[in-house]
Amino acid sequence: MSSFRHSLSPRVLLAVSASALLLAACKDDSAGPVKIVTENVIVPVNSSVVAAAAGTTFNFPNGGAALSPAVAGQNLAIQLGGTAAAPAANLAITSPAGTLVGSFRANLTFGSCIFTITQSSFTSPHPLSVGQVITVNPCSLTLQTAGQPVTGGTQSTPATLTLGTVTSAPAPVGASVDANGNVTVNGKPVGTVDVTPSTGTGSTG
Repeated sequence: MSSFRHSLSPRVLLAVSASALLLAACKDDSAGPVKIVTENVIVPVNSSVVAAAAGTTFNFPNGGAALSPAVAGQNLAIQLGGTAAAPAANLAITSPAGTLVGSFRANLTFGSCIFTITQSSFTSPHPLSVGQVITVNPCSLTLQTAGQPVTGGTQSTPATLTLGTVTSAPAPVGASVDANGNVTVNGKPVGTVDVTPSTGTGSTG
């Protein structure tokens, strides 16, 4: 008795493969609807925020008055640094033409932002000389997260620093928001924000 060998034709194989791909594309997302961040994250600056954003420079065009009338109309740059145990900042004042006017370093304490100047190119009795204490209130960090999808992964997010009535130009930071609304900057927790399911439910085939 001769044996019978069963095989599928190329057309049948192609049809089966196409059906499998279609089913995979139409499969419901078991994770449910994607969530989005409802609003921007706004947090008061404290030691944890400074440590999280350490190394980030915030530029304030014509923003010198946020620190002192003596440098009103000048540009201000603040680079956050230090650690949560010893937060600090490096600051520079430049003219509108970009020429360096002076620079200084300050330790930071909070309740607002309190800059205690420890090093300075400004000499006494200048308001930005060593030993001067500058208190700015309010003092907050804003992450522009409104409308972002919640992925739990870190993504480049524009951030601004507000000192009193002056807000910096946006600077990028690595921020993430998880499904519970917990917010981190460079892997360090800084606050929480509301998240909500998006209106779209994805492809259903």
